[in-house]
Amino acid sequence: MKSGPPAPKAAFHPRTAAHREKGLGRLRLRDSVAMAVGGMIGGGIFSVLGVTVALAGHLAVGSFIIGGAIAMVTAHSFAALSARAGRSGGLFVYLHNAGFPRTGSYISGY
Repeated sequence: MKSGPPAPKAAFHPRTAAHREKGLGRLRLRDSVAMAVGGMIGGGIFSVLGVTVALAGHLAVGSFIIGGAIAMVTAHSFAALSARAGRSGGLFVYLHNAGFPRTGSYISGY
């Protein structure tokens, strides 16, 4: 068995120069906030699921199907609205283009 010099440990360390250039190996504020929000939303979905099943019983499946159908219709209407406005931005852009910029800013929170 031929043995050579050991490989430098820096090549296997997660904070090599290549990783530092790409921003890997360190969490930034944006990354941390995204993880926190994702955890809250995920936890909220599972807690709502438990409460819904406890309250609605076997009708819980139907309530989620109805909720999904409403979400699909809403998503489709906002996609059509954005296509009609000619650019992304949803309700704010549509109202702004229709001559109601102040109303659009109230609704969208800008």
